[in-house]
Amino acid sequence: MKSILSHIRRYSIHQSNLKEFLASNLVKSQTSQVIRQMRMNTTTTVGIIVIGDEIVKGQVQDCNSFYLCGRFHQLGAVVKKVVVIPDDINAIGECVREFSKTFTHVITTGGIGPTHDDITYEAVAVAFNMPVKVNGELEAMYKGYFKEKYTETHKKLATIPDAASLIRGSKGKFPVVNIENVYILPGVPKFLKLAFLSLEDLVGNPTLSRKVRMLYLDIDEMSIAEKLTSINQEFSSTVTIGSYPEWHNNYFKVKIVLESSDTADLDKCEAAIRSRLPSDRFVDYDVDPLYEPMKKLEKLQKTSKICSPLTEALAVCSETLSRYSLDEVCIGFNGGKDCTALLHLWYAVVSQHPGFDSNSSELKTLYIKSKTPFPEVEFFIEQSVVRYKLKMMRFNGGIKDQLAQMKQQHPGIKAVIMGTRSTDPHGDMDLFQMTDGDWPELMRVNPILNFSYNDVWELLRSLNLPYCSLYDMGYTSLGSVENTHVNPALRSTDSNGVISYNPAYTLQISDQNRHLERAGRHS
Repeated sequence: MKSILSHIRRYSIHQSNLKEFLASNLVKSQTSQVIRQMRMNTTTTVGIIVIGDEIVKGQVQDCNSFYLCGRFHQLGAVVKKVVVIPDDINAIGECVREFSKTFTHVITTGGIGPTHDDITYEAVAVAFNMPVKVNGELEAMYKGYFKEKYTETHKKLATIPDAASLIRGSKGKFPVVNIENVYILPGVPKFLKLAFLSLEDLVGNPTLSRKVRMLYLDIDEMSIAEKLTSINQEFSSTVTIGSYPEWHNNYFKVKIVLESSDTADLDKCEAAIRSRLPSDRFVDYDVDPLYEPMKKLEKLQKTSKICSPLTEALAVCSETLSRYSLDEVCIGFNGGKDCTALLHLWYAVVSQHPGFDSNSSELKTLYIKSKTPFPEVEFFIEQSVVRYKLKMMRFNGGIKDQLAQMKQQHPGIKAVIMGTRSTDPHGDMDLFQMTDGDWPELMRVNPILNFSYNDVWELLRSLNLPYCSLYDMGYTSLGSVENTHVNPALRSTDSNGVISYNPAYTLQISDQNRHLERAGRHS
């Protein structure tokens, strides 16, 4: 066994070709033993090459390297270098050649396609000093995919380096072109993820995979830096501790990441952190509140004081889906707290609908923009569009006129789901109410009509739902820049006379002081 390992190291056989080499020299049992031994004694390194003029010029945001780094880390491989280079055959070829000599695995992303600037296959061929040729298996696959739309132009998709092979792993749904230790992946994130499934068994190093635990605190990093440094010194030999400030999260200010190969070491380190840092500043944070949203709402129904209005709201959303098709309904959304809560309720109910696919379906959404919206509101709306996959219809001007314009452009819409509450101005409505006679004919659906101000915050905060950052700065009701100010009821002055404003969710509203919700509005 030792002589075989020595032979492998001497001739620098890449781990990607290890199985093939061993299979020709050993029986199967010896092969698996050698692979395990190799993985235990070596660090699997990775170099990632992101290719594309559009990335270099900032015209398209690269999210592939982010995904790949995370997956390799989970698989026990170490990403040593990530580079971004333009669509230049010589530059790509030189980089591939250098990376191939330096790292265990090399990943390229981008530059695969039928157009003139899709040159990755040619560039990798240059790196290994070989021509390109049409791969029969790939060509057949693309002919089957494009069918009658297949043309000679598509043949470029199947034209790969002469000595390249195709990899289809046990989980793979998309073949990966491979030459030596280089794996050529597409640039479209959806297809890249499918392709990477074919590589997971090959490029990982499970013996070096590390367990990760995250802790969240609602306290500034400077306040815990000294104690965290001391804890790090104590556990540095067994646990890696990372501290990352978060400036735009509604729930925490610092994320502490613990990594170790041993769960017991993680437990000891976490116990030390929890015992030495302020216990009341730890946050039980849900990193993905949109995952299985209905299950979380059903749990909230059983444990929260908002059971009654929440149950009613969910029932109204369900009734809406029984009266109308998804194409006949849109939801009003302007970035405010009420419609943010409503959007999540609607999303949760719609996600149960047999015709809805959370990966591809889009929720029809109506945004009537004020004359001078807050930049923070606009930013939050754009985040929500991505988060909930909204198909946004945008209009400027008065509500009545813009509803008429929406009906003209989208005559199939019959109902608008609104975030109206009974305590709002003009909130004297029913759960389902047609518009008045001189308005465009639409059913107004008001699921959260009987929510109170504090009910809305209970829903948002209990589920860790993101909301507009202005609410953490002392705003409680949002309009336009001209008529909206911080709420004086949230003003606070410390011992040094410094004035600040508490977050909106700290304001307690009752029947006696319900006017305080709009104390910052002047309209």
